[in-house]
Amino acid sequence: MTGFRFLATAAVAAAALSSVSAQATAFNFSIKDSSNAVLAAGTITTSNTLNVLNGYDVLAISGTVTGYGLITGLVPTSAPATPTNGHGFIYNNVVYSNSSLAVDYYGLVFTTGSPSTPAYWNVFHDAGQDWLYGNIPGTGYLPATGTLAIAPVPEPSTWAMLLCGFAIAGAAMRSRSKPKMRVRLNLA
Repeated sequence: MTGFRFLATAAVAAAALSSVSAQATAFNFSIKDSSNAVLAAGTITTSNTLNVLNGYDVLAISGTVTGYGLITGLVPTSAPATPTNGHGFIYNNVVYSNSSLAVDYYGLVFTTGSPSTPAYWNVFHDAGQDWLYGNIPGTGYLPATGTLAIAPVPEPSTWAMLLCGFAIAGAAMRSRSKPKMRVRLNLA
């Protein structure tokens, strides 16, 4: 009976999680140089609806830039999906979905370092290349070309359905009838 309760609870949880309409979608990203070394990696969170540019507004970013520490935040634009000039870059904080998610010529801008003296970073696409361009206090501009990869993070409903499937398979295996074995002793 305990197994049945567990399966019923898992099914209800999976149904509840899959019926919730997500307002945002999370994606893992990394940008690697030509030797496949990671320049930056983390997670971006985008809106769940297309904007006026037929892209998705980036709402948040987290992760690290190799050698420069944790990403401390996304630099906001003057208005959603609007190219904004600031911190040495023009950016719009939008990702686009063609065959996979990508950034455009403007890209997105985020910070690393302390709030009092942040380093600003721009990830964008230009002339067939992805770029990670830094504006670092005391150093100046630091350009690096690479390959940007963006992949979706599974939603909670996906994980719930996976766990529910494992629970059902486990319950089915447990409920199989075991062969009965008789042992006879012949002491003669």
